[in-house]
Amino acid sequence: MSFDSLKGQDGNVALLKSILKAGRLPAAFLFWGEEGVGKKLTALNFAKAINCEENKNAPCDKCASCRKIDSNNHPDVHLLPKEEDSTAIKIEDIRTLQKSAGLKSFEAVKKVFILDEAHNLTPEAANAFLKILEEPPQDTLFILVSSKPELLFSTITSRCQKIRFSAMDKRELKSFLKKEHALGADISHYLAYFYQGRLGAALRMKDEAVLKEKNRVIDWLIDERGSSGELDLEDRAALKDSLEVILAWLRDIYLIKTGITHAELINSDRVNDLLKIMPRLSFYDLDTAVQFLSDASLYLEQNVNPKLILANLKVKLWTKLHK
Repeated sequence: MSFDSLKGQDGNVALLKSILKAGRLPAAFLFWGEEGVGKKLTALNFAKAINCEENKNAPCDKCASCRKIDSNNHPDVHLLPKEEDSTAIKIEDIRTLQKSAGLKSFEAVKKVFILDEAHNLTPEAANAFLKILEEPPQDTLFILVSSKPELLFSTITSRCQKIRFSAMDKRELKSFLKKEHALGADISHYLAYFYQGRLGAALRMKDEAVLKEKNRVIDWLIDERGSSGELDLEDRAALKDSLEVILAWLRDIYLIKTGITHAELINSDRVNDLLKIMPRLSFYDLDTAVQFLSDASLYLEQNVNPKLILANLKVKLWTKLHK
């Protein structure tokens, strides 16, 4: 994927191109913004642009260097953390990074180290990485990628050139999903609005089954006869996703009450159901339910019994919907 394929990041791409053209790369960047807006993808493409064998200031996607970076097989371009089952960047990772950074590059113009979700640096790893930034090796670039930059040491972020990444306009993303990925109107709208314009997040879920499952959860919530089955209590991740669907449903009811146009609703395919349910919930009811759902997501991460969470959800919300 080239720079031109990075949708919604035209300003940042132009900035990076101008930095390359000027030939004045800093020792480190911090790419920050919400999850799923293209930070890591831009970092990888920037590494390709720096080391492209054919073009200046942009990756060609065809040369050996570009292909190796795309396949995560370039000896001088490193992505951390390496372990798929671990999110933490540990002191051992930084020690390995330090050793690699001190070596002469094998074939790259500049060695590039990308720290994905860099806020997951352990305190020991962060202190070790800070020492590297204080005296950065020559011909080496560090790119920190983070959705929670406030968790990084200020002594680290102060040594980085910061670039903020924002989500796409929701209507633009909806159109992109329809035209470029041949998705239907309903799921394109749902993904664009549910993920608030975050292209990467939407693309990870571009499956019609997502819309079907979303509607199943809503049916469970509003079905007075209780014939829509129960939520999945065995899979905590799936249950958390279901809670997010319900949270989006409540958001829509809140927005309808404030008079927003129906085109801006996440569940625009269920407007009639939303209008039917809306009078049954006061603003107080909505605030209470939203707070409960936010707490419930944290409880799931803390191993609270899902059956207890579901029982409380029915007390807090389900009974109010069917009173």
